[in-house]
Amino acid sequence: MRGSPAKIRPASGKPEKPMSSRGRLVRSDA
Repeated sequence: MRGSPAKIRPASGKPEKPMSSRGRLVRSDA
């Protein structure tokens, strides 16, 4: 799942697509 947050993090650095999984990504990224 390490590649997931990296892919969701675009050049802008703002996960606008994964809004639903935002909480999940933030937890893994944190």
